Amino acid sequence: MRGALVLPWGMSDGMSGSGPAPRANAQAPALVRSRELFDQGAHRDGLAQAERAAQEARAAQDPLALARALHLCAAHSWRLGQYTAALTTVREAVAQAEQLPPDECCELLCLVSIVGTEIGVREEALEAGLKALDLARQHGLKRQMTQALNRIGVCHDRAGRPEDAQAFHAQALALAREMQDQDLILSTLNSLTAVGISAYYQHSARGEQALARDAARRAIPCGQEAVERARASGDPYRLAVTSGNLGEAHGLLEHWSLAQELLEFAIETARANGYRMG
Repeated sequence: MRGALVLPWGMSDGMSGSGPAPRANAQAPALVRSRELFDQGAHRDGLAQAERAAQEARAAQDPLALARALHLCAAHSWRLGQYTAALTTVREAVAQAEQLPPDECCELLCLVSIVGTEIGVREEALEAGLKALDLARQHGLKRQMTQALNRIGVCHDRAGRPEDAQAFHAQALALAREMQDQDLILSTLNSLTAVGISAYYQHSARGEQALARDAARRAIPCGQEAVERARASGDPYRLAVTSGNLGEAHGLLEHWSLAQELLEFAIETARANGYRMG
């Protein structure tokens, strides 16, 4: 079974503010430019700028700037499919996390969670998500609370507990809609699509074909709304991920023409932008 793709922003990658990246210091042009490139989906160039910012922060012995630069390095690496590098870098950023304000610290922990889930260090991923949730609650950070709920849901999904995942994602989606936070609505809808796909495979493996098809059917409306929102966002990464997941859900239901169209589009978009989609 292939794990459906989740969105790390706002994502965790995401992150605070309007976009999926840590706040950039106005005095660090490379950091500012890296975030701009992140928002544009230009992750190869963005990673180069973030690495430059990290070098400058080390030279200046500025732990706050270093934590933010490493956060961006890890976020760009994640989207490029460089998962091992992303985990190494985000762990280094966590070592500097005491320099960050609580909202950025939550977002960094959420990135640890999503990267760790992909790498397979599940205990570390779940622990990071739970720490982010506790920190967000302590400081009344509703946006970061929503991110953490989403990350915890992904951890449960990848551990083979789609029912638990569904519960956490449902909480996240309710909060995101309450805040009218477009980034978080999109990422949570995509996560719910992924949960439906995972549930299909689990029910199918147990010979529960009717339940499997019901799970895939539930994924479709979430996936459709996610694709519409991704298209409106103008972010090619989000559009590739959501299209790929919706395409897989249609394929599970034997909607072959729709599945082929969506999956081919996702692959073409990923290749054109240097993304790794699975």
